[in-house]
Amino acid sequence: MHTAPQTIPPNAKFADYADSQWKVGVKTKSHEVSVLYAGAYDRLNYTQAVANSTTQRENAILSLLNPGVDLANYNSNTDNRPPVGIDRQFHTGGFRWQFDAGRFSQTLQGQVNRFKEQFELDFRSPFTGETMFKFEILDHRNDKDAFYEAEVELIKSHVLIRAGAQYREYNWELSMHNLTENSTVNPNTPKFVDTINRLIDENRTFRSLYDGDRTFYFTASTFFEAEILWAGLRLTPGIRSDYYSLSKDRGVGPRIGAEYFFESTGTRLLASGSKHFAPPSGLEQISNESGNPFLKMEEADHWAGGIEQQIGRSFQVRIEGFRNRFRHLAVEDEWNHKPFSPRDNKRDLVEKTESIIKTPLETRPLFYSDIGDGESHGVELFIAKKPEVNYGLSGWISFTASWSKRNNHQPRLTSDERTDFNKRTFRKELSFYHRFGPLQYLEYDDGHKEWLYDNDRAELYDLDRTYQASVVIRYSFNSTWRIGAHWKYADNLPITPIENHQKITVGPISTYLPEYSKAYNSARYTAVHQLNLRLDHFNNYEWGYGNWFIEFMNVYGRQNVEKENFNFMYPYYRGFNPEPQYESTYLQSGKKRIPIINAGLEMRF
Repeated sequence: MHTAPQTIPPNAKFADYADSQWKVGVKTKSHEVSVLYAGAYDRLNYTQAVANSTTQRENAILSLLNPGVDLANYNSNTDNRPPVGIDRQFHTGGFRWQFDAGRFSQTLQGQVNRFKEQFELDFRSPFTGETMFKFEILDHRNDKDAFYEAEVELIKSHVLIRAGAQYREYNWELSMHNLTENSTVNPNTPKFVDTINRLIDENRTFRSLYDGDRTFYFTASTFFEAEILWAGLRLTPGIRSDYYSLSKDRGVGPRIGAEYFFESTGTRLLASGSKHFAPPSGLEQISNESGNPFLKMEEADHWAGGIEQQIGRSFQVRIEGFRNRFRHLAVEDEWNHKPFSPRDNKRDLVEKTESIIKTPLETRPLFYSDIGDGESHGVELFIAKKPEVNYGLSGWISFTASWSKRNNHQPRLTSDERTDFNKRTFRKELSFYHRFGPLQYLEYDDGHKEWLYDNDRAELYDLDRTYQASVVIRYSFNSTWRIGAHWKYADNLPITPIENHQKITVGPISTYLPEYSKAYNSARYTAVHQLNLRLDHFNNYEWGYGNWFIEFMNVYGRQNVEKENFNFMYPYYRGFNPEPQYESTYLQSGKKRIPIINAGLEMRF
């Protein structure tokens, strides 16, 4: 960065990163005790785009004295600092005790995880798209985990029984820090103070972040599994029970795996089926202040089957098909409310005491529901070559074709239907809500009633990548030197494309708001692919090895689209506005893109 700053792309983001791990253990004939620690930090350093943006902003503000000079070249509605981590830390420490008495063994382990991240966001005016203020979000999590497992060999070499339990405890905090007003140039942008006061008063999510949002919950699980081995057959039937404390939800998931190996041909048949449960993954979803703490655990059914073939001593080919079915997915839900809820918000208890005494209950918005479902299915191909000796050619090829869809089961109102609904419910306060299957019933304080119908449909999932491929080739000259290449390809994520704009003119400045296609997730950015080359040198010792390496990342300088930026000061024009933003996986030299060079030392003990 200091030697050749001109080669760094304007939107590149580079980090100061370090990690460390250590493990200490004691082992006797029957017992083994170990203590371990792992930690890492990742601090983001912004590059020249920030300085350029700041200079442009200052010039644009000054140009208000002479309109039309710099404003034409300055995008006051976009910021080069995206919402990425600017200070991320992770620490985990734990212990493990293992006891082995031949046909009986047991394991006890515990660990504490601490994750802390501060990242920067901005708030943009819904009227002009201009950045009004910036703030940092602190995401702080403290997790505790205890695990026990016992294993008994009932019939030597044929039947194993495993049983155990797991307890996990979560303390989670999301809070807002360093709220900073941003200079604006568009007269249509609302005032900073008025906007903050309105958000605190009307937006529960913003208010919970402003005041600090904290949630505690735990999960408890028990499991039982058998492993049956007979000739070439291997069966693993089992069952697992999960409990989630916030909603007091329970789930029981059976599972089974089956394999059969034909030793004469080197062929293995594989099949499995299982049911899984997991709490919603986001604090904003389960928050008692701004989410829905009554959400059930998300549920998934998984089925898979395939064949694995050994070819000679070095080649292995595996092809597998899979299908997943998802239920009770947490989805955004603007309609879901809980009637007769106590008004227990801490800020309201202080600022609206008289109102709460007079009306202690409310129909509380929950913002999320657990009615989403979906499915995915696909096929995976894996081909691997292992080296027969400590030198020669090795590597693997993988290819996945999969399709994932989700249905949020929400009423879809046309713009006219939404306008009519807003007119009918204007200045009315919701007093009761209930869902009857696909129907939703809403009753307001004046007795007015509304019925809404679930006319949603399954659509492409936001994280769907239909085709993915990876090729790794390595050649070891001896036990010391190795060269390798890694090429990867993936469909980009689906997007809902911008098709037009809406022009709003107040005074001398016009603002252009994007109009999105009605076909959700109907387009994609261009595919993601790149080639990396790496040279390794190994120094082998009795205690482990040291690995010196040099890596050339993105050898052919591929520009992979990461997102698009729409400039609200200009109209929509395909190919120009919105403008694509690219991953920071290359260096720039004039018009040429050159690979990033990464060198380092890895020690293994």
